[in-house]
Amino acid sequence: LPSWGHEARLRLIWIRLKRYQRREALKVLWEELAAFEKGGHNVTRVYFWISMVTLCTAKAPDAEDFNTFVQRTSSQCLRNPDLIDKYYSLKVLESDAAREAFAVPDIKNLPNVVPE
Repeated sequence: LPSWGHEARLRLIWIRLKRYQRREALKVLWEELAAFEKGGHNVTRVYFWISMVTLCTAKAPDAEDFNTFVQRTSSQCLRNPDLIDKYYSLKVLESDAAREAFAVPDIKNLPNVVPE
């Protein structure tokens, strides 16, 4: 999805999280994003954005559409594609390990995500 842009990725994640139970949404998203992103797929980046959208969705569960959701105060942070830089250094994010499997943030812990 690099050619689609940041908002398109967030929209896809939000739609899948709304359509499916969290576990099923994760499965579908992993498959779709890996197919779309091909060689640019980074497991850590995908996990980060799924986690952040999940957290913001829990704070604004009544948003009926993506545009409403992303305009909510609790979701404003998502609009910043550099948000991930507050949690990860480029060294970790761009490593082969982070591309292939989830890497633990090296700058700041991820916020707690409400479980299913």
